[in-house]
Amino acid sequence: MLKKRCCCCIKQSYYLVQLLNVQKSLVQEPCLLKDLEYKCYIFNNVLNVTLNQTFQSQSQQQYTDAEYFIPVDDYVCLESFEAKYNGKTVKGLVTEKEAAKKEYKENKQQGNLVSYASIENKTKSDQVVIKLGNIPPQEQIEIQIKFSQQLNMILNKYYTAFIPIQHFEEIISAEMNKPKLTLELLCTGKIKFAQTKGILTEKKIINENTIIFNLSESIVKNDQNKMNLQFIYSYEGMFDPQVILGSTMMNNHAAQNNKIQEKRQSALVSFIPNFNSEISQEIDDSMQAALNDGNDYLSDEFQQKINQELIDHSESSRSEFIFLLDRSGSMNGRPIKKATEALNLFLKSLPPNSYFNVYSFGTRYVPMFPNSVQYTGKSLEIALKKVKNFKANLGRTDILSPLTNIFEVQEKINGYNKQIFLLTDGGVKNRDKVIRLIKKNNKNSRINSIGFGSGADQHLINTSAIAGKGISKIIDMEEDLSEVVIEMLGNCITPSLDDFSISYDTSVVESTFPASTNFPSVFKDDIINIHFFFKPKIEISNLTESQRLVKIQYYDSKQKQQIQKEIKLDVPDAFISNESLQESIFKLGKNMQLNEIFVCEEEDNENRYLQQALDYQLLTEKTALICVIQEANDAQKVQIQTQQNQIEEKKGFLKSLQKQYKPGKPSLDQKDKIFSKLKRGRDIKISQPKMKMCAKKKVKGVDEEFEKEFEEDFDYDKPRKRKSETKSIKIEQKIVSKLKNNQENNENILCSNQIFEEILNLVDHLGIWKYEKNLIDKYLSNKKDGNKKFEDLSFNFTNKDALMTLFILCILELFQTHNKSKWILIFKKSLAFVKKNIKQNKKIEDIQESLKQIIQ
Repeated sequence: MLKKRCCCCIKQSYYLVQLLNVQKSLVQEPCLLKDLEYKCYIFNNVLNVTLNQTFQSQSQQQYTDAEYFIPVDDYVCLESFEAKYNGKTVKGLVTEKEAAKKEYKENKQQGNLVSYASIENKTKSDQVVIKLGNIPPQEQIEIQIKFSQQLNMILNKYYTAFIPIQHFEEIISAEMNKPKLTLELLCTGKIKFAQTKGILTEKKIINENTIIFNLSESIVKNDQNKMNLQFIYSYEGMFDPQVILGSTMMNNHAAQNNKIQEKRQSALVSFIPNFNSEISQEIDDSMQAALNDGNDYLSDEFQQKINQELIDHSESSRSEFIFLLDRSGSMNGRPIKKATEALNLFLKSLPPNSYFNVYSFGTRYVPMFPNSVQYTGKSLEIALKKVKNFKANLGRTDILSPLTNIFEVQEKINGYNKQIFLLTDGGVKNRDKVIRLIKKNNKNSRINSIGFGSGADQHLINTSAIAGKGISKIIDMEEDLSEVVIEMLGNCITPSLDDFSISYDTSVVESTFPASTNFPSVFKDDIINIHFFFKPKIEISNLTESQRLVKIQYYDSKQKQQIQKEIKLDVPDAFISNESLQESIFKLGKNMQLNEIFVCEEEDNENRYLQQALDYQLLTEKTALICVIQEANDAQKVQIQTQQNQIEEKKGFLKSLQKQYKPGKPSLDQKDKIFSKLKRGRDIKISQPKMKMCAKKKVKGVDEEFEKEFEEDFDYDKPRKRKSETKSIKIEQKIVSKLKNNQENNENILCSNQIFEEILNLVDHLGIWKYEKNLIDKYLSNKKDGNKKFEDLSFNFTNKDALMTLFILCILELFQTHNKSKWILIFKKSLAFVKKNIKQNKKIEDIQESLKQIIQ
């Protein structure tokens, strides 16, 4: 039986149904990805991918569009774009962005089959957005995209590659074992380790320098839950400079006008710093153990474990640590309390040879010190006292001003790089300016961002860290902020290579990237890649011995000395005849060089570098790609014009409905019922690399049967559903868990948080606990002869502070393991002090064991 309701509500419901129906009818029939194939090549640390896609229009009558994207960064270069339709192959042309937009729009209006690609800034990263316009009904189009990328590194020892793969049931293939992905690894040195993770692959060893992995469709179908291919490898000679030739042909238009020589060459010199040489075998053993146990050796958790347990760079770090703390009004209460607690622990955990400062910001910013100060016991004491008085009283949020002061006003400390930590619970209106400023200054600095609470701007947090080559983290108010901050700090304590000087024969080399006069600092897990671009008419094969010679000099903070390398630009025979590799190397280097120019906004050179982007056919922020695949005939133009007129009519009707429909009635849960009845179109998501295609399915009008069901479903008197109580239950569970933990901890005073805070309050900036007999008596009060046994161990050290420090470390290891992520960095400093003050022929492991027996 229908419940009574007012005529106004029924009228508004009718308009809502009609409005939604028209909206759905405006959405096109989806374009189906019928086939997908990857051909991947890795040359040392460069990945080259050829991606072949086949799209099929599902519409019976309408012309359809498709749009998808490929996430990119400064290390990814789109090399070429080709479309094949009706047996004809058409290459895309890179032109000025606004001109390309206009040409795409005009061709689309004329009914031509056309494609457009450009780099756009999206929520999480920059993306190459690719559009296909006017795909004819039931027709098929093949797209081939080539792109290259410089790979990343983990643990300063292994290169990694990540290739997302997705299987579609609609893929047409007569041969089920036909490879859908081929990955060939070719290195200048002997391959020591090569392993895939995720989708199973067939591994074929060609020789000691070459391995091929095949992924077949049948394998993909058996691994539906593992849709990504992760690849990790290492080879001999990674720490020595390797040389690869780059070469490209100029755009024909440029060559015809004799603007520059048609053929250009370059050379890529790459190597990695051997920061973990003393623990190389331990890292290999840990990697092999994880592999044998089936653990995820590429996960952040595994790498964090290795960093905590094996790697300690506190003695070789030379950084200026700057903490940007949001003290706007929204941080009042719990947020500022948790933030200051985390800041205190951050300051106590800094490595010894450091400078530091704290910037509080809101509507205005307040630096703790006029300039960053050296990390000493006195400066730490002053900082901790000031932090006690911090309140959330600085108005609204402005991040740009303090960052501008840090980058453009504060003097650079010679020999020290900047590690900046941003903590905020909000967002800013000038986000793009903030990101551009960070990107402009990321050569000798890193930005690490933490979004605290649900109000934090996730896009700002993520993109600021990407632009600053750092780490980002979004956490809620219930998470342990101190733990997150210390984990992030631990990842940023790193040796570095600084003060680079590069010399070469300027008569043959036109420029380098990075520029030899502004070379960036190199941190752990960074790869040194230097592109040498030769002048027109210069070929590397014709150079003399002296012209091939390159000298590189830099300061290594790990070895604490200047390093000099002499490199000859000799290319291995295996790479000389590989034209595809040469194209990738040249365009990859030139693309990064131009991107840096555009970011730095050097207006005097902008037109010149824009012309280079067009000459080398490179997709940048200032250029876009246009590809007119097929011009429409007269019949097709009429059909498309009719389709466009129908769409315009529906848009007009939609506007009239929107005027008559008054928001607010019916209620939101009733609106949800209407959506559920409309059988909403699906989103097709294609991951390649993290590639996504979005298209929605057309829905037919609301028929009489639906209108009847719609009337029966409306119930204006029915109360709205309450929100889930899941969050409250979780909070209750946490409280119960905490009470239980506290009850257990109280059984032993050394396990209590009170003792933990007491211990941290007593440590100095070097991780030293001064000898205090009263403290020893307190901690060993229940131990028979504990004090005497403790004093007997003092002869093993040059001073009692070392024994006291080791004593506290044993307490932390025995009773404060639940707080290990917080004290781990202090522990490393402390252990280094103890080792320096232990007498010769004494083993620290034996003394630790004796102390633990006394304590327990």
